[in-house]
Amino acid sequence: MNGRIWIGTALALACCGPVRAQQRYELVVEGSGIASMAERTSERLVVVDREGNATHYLRTPRHDSTDGAFLAYASESARRIIQWPRSDAGHMRIAEFGAGQPSFRPSQMVIRAIGGATEEVEPGAIESGQPYQLLPFAPGADSAAEADRLALEASADHRVLLGSPHERDSQLWQLVALRDGTYRIHAGTMGVRWSLAAGADGVPRLERTARDARQLWQLAAVPGNPAYRALMCVAAGPSPLVLTVGPGGALVLRPFTFAPGQLWRCRRLARALPVVFTQYRSASHEFRPNPPLPPARVEFVNDHRNELWALVVDRRNAMPPIKLKIPAGKSEVRELDRDAGGTLIEVYEQVTNIGTVDREEWATPVPPSILYDVSVYDVALQSIAIDRTVPGGKVEDVNYQPKSVGWFELPPGSGLSDGPLPLYDTAKQRGNPGGVRKIDPARWRPDSGTDDPVERLLNEFKKRNPQ
Repeated sequence: MNGRIWIGTALALACCGPVRAQQRYELVVEGSGIASMAERTSERLVVVDREGNATHYLRTPRHDSTDGAFLAYASESARRIIQWPRSDAGHMRIAEFGAGQPSFRPSQMVIRAIGGATEEVEPGAIESGQPYQLLPFAPGADSAAEADRLALEASADHRVLLGSPHERDSQLWQLVALRDGTYRIHAGTMGVRWSLAAGADGVPRLERTARDARQLWQLAAVPGNPAYRALMCVAAGPSPLVLTVGPGGALVLRPFTFAPGQLWRCRRLARALPVVFTQYRSASHEFRPNPPLPPARVEFVNDHRNELWALVVDRRNAMPPIKLKIPAGKSEVRELDRDAGGTLIEVYEQVTNIGTVDREEWATPVPPSILYDVSVYDVALQSIAIDRTVPGGKVEDVNYQPKSVGWFELPPGSGLSDGPLPLYDTAKQRGNPGGVRKIDPARWRPDSGTDDPVERLLNEFKKRNPQ
């Protein structure tokens, strides 16, 4: 390569041609020091080994896993098929071309995201009181267009199920905004206005609209999937349960794990709501907060050997995300708001058969909301470029790259207390490196103050190894 040796393969991918909406990953055999790199889009996958050799794989949906957890990419030249985990984390699976159905085996390599994507945006705003279809990310789909194969449907026996998308009344859901991303999700079947509720048995169902926090939902943006939301039950407390498409298409409530069946798209429909929504309607609502809690002084601690980057996102959009760059062994303190919960006062009106209007007022206790989530990145030495045409060699460039560690939510209310929060250990325990909010590393790197790559490397070494 013109006398230059690349230790690592971070920059070799730049020679592989343009990749649209790409994300970069490191593929590591843990404990061996063996690493490759990959870049993936919805259309192709490029894997570069440590010698700089690139293998191109094209998207092959027919070889996706039946549960939708793995997306397939195939290479004719390599005679190989890769099943890539939709979560962008864990082990991929490999099969060789041959007669019959491919037999996939787990790869020894572990996938780790290392940044390179643009910072994500939130999904579009929900128009309160308007009709929507709720569409899960279907197994085998790799785009919103492919995913719209199923829709949430209200059945006559108070169950909720999935059906083929049609703009019939049973698939129309009215989303009524209450406070800070909290909604009631109404259906209008059999001439009655119902609310989507979380059953105590872990199964969602339709219930008559009532003063019950099990009927309140947060439509939370999903990191890494800006077109989708998670439907989180407000009553679940510090460990929220989300509406999930389980095995066999059954609808259940489960902790949020970024599974494909936990991603929902809200599609606005250009048609009128069923007549029941005019006969029985939400007239007004007011949230009366409990006495406020003082802010918590959270000490974000770098408990790792490398520098950590942490993106702390306020879900209320009350402030820009907090960007923390913390050297090894150091910490930073931030004051964070805490929600105290409160009482939701709602007034409903019902038109009677003789044309009069009955009014009913409800008071529903609402637990504190989760206000913040945190994405953690490990900033590690990725590659050193050495020019061997110069006697003794010359370091031309030193490249550090952020690798995703994990994503977690800060506890709501009084559960968020003053004191230290170990970033690396907390994020690592979640086991969801593919769930982090995406960042643009170029926006995080300040001017180093020197153009000499050796000096930059020495400066970094001194920062990480103080005397």
